[in-house]
Amino acid sequence: DQSTGNVYLADYNDVIRMSTPGGSVTTFITQAAGGFNNPTGVTVHVTPSGTSDLWIADRGNGHIKSAPISTGVVTTFKTGIGNVLKMAFTSTGVMYVSRYQGHEVFKYIPPSTTLIQRFGVSGVSGNADGYLADARFHDVISIAVDANDYVYVCDRHNDAVRQISPAGYVSTLPLPAATVTEPFGLAIGPSGTMYVSSI
Repeated sequence: DQSTGNVYLADYNDVIRMSTPGGSVTTFITQAAGGFNNPTGVTVHVTPSGTSDLWIADRGNGHIKSAPISTGVVTTFKTGIGNVLKMAFTSTGVMYVSRYQGHEVFKYIPPSTTLIQRFGVSGVSGNADGYLADARFHDVISIAVDANDYVYVCDRHNDAVRQISPAGYVSTLPLPAATVTEPFGLAIGPSGTMYVSSI
């Protein structure tokens, strides 16, 4: 949360943790309050009205959930998304969601729960660039958005970082050979520098 410096973490023990700039770690949302089952991703999104919301990938339940940071009250945005892993927002409030073993990326525009676009084909792994269903991934993990609203995805078993343009074209970043092996974590800094962790 850029307004406070607090960091929110999805804990596989079915809770959401909060770490303050001073290093204090507390449970922000309990399992009883959130109904989580192995949450895997959490991100902060600031709405046009200025409200900071947590968005949570509740993998074990196949749900996407949200909670205003001011209250921590959890609501379910979308159900029935198997292996939902991470999500990220563009500057205009578009949400991209990664499905790990589904080999797909979904696009939503909350508060609407309508699936706007999907990249890849459910359950079909591969390695191909292209628009929407012409693209192929093999286990998508982390996801991040840069200042120009380009989306970046860790394509774990293709040993690649993929880019989704605002127009919906999926391409493979031309990284140096052997630079990325099973990429798992991904973040983009304020200057546009990309950080990638590998297994």
